[in-house]
Amino acid sequence: MTQLAFWEPIAEFIRWLFVPGANYFAGKSAALSGHLNQKLGGVAELYRLLDDFFKALGGSYPTRMQARLPAGFWFPGSEGVSWDIFGLVEPMLPVIRAISTGVIVLMTAIAIYHHLRRFFQE
Repeated sequence: MTQLAFWEPIAEFIRWLFVPGANYFAGKSAALSGHLNQKLGGVAELYRLLDDFFKALGGSYPTRMQARLPAGFWFPGSEGVSWDIFGLVEPMLPVIRAISTGVIVLMTAIAIYHHLRRFFQE
C-alpha cells in the first residue's frame, strides 16, 4: 500500500465534510430567491423577466424582420422597396432599455418601501 492510497480515504472524508455538493449553491440561491419573491410579492421575478427580455433584444438577432414592397407595387415601373424593421429600431434599444430600467428600479424601490413599511407596522 502506497502512502497516497493511505491518505486518499482521509482526503475524501475531509472533502465530504467541508466541500458542499455539486448543486449546493444553485439550490440555495433558488431557495433564497423563492423566499424573497414570496416576501416581496414577485418584484424580483418581474425584474428578472424584464432583464431577460432586454438582454434578448440587445443581443444579435438570428433572423431579421424585413418588410418588402415588390417592384411595380405603387405604379408600373416603380422600384421595389425593402427595409429591416429591427434595423430601424436597433439604435433606439439602448435608450429604451435605459429608460425602462430606470422606471423598473423606481417602481421596485417604491414597492419594496411599501412592503417594508407594512411589514414593520404589523
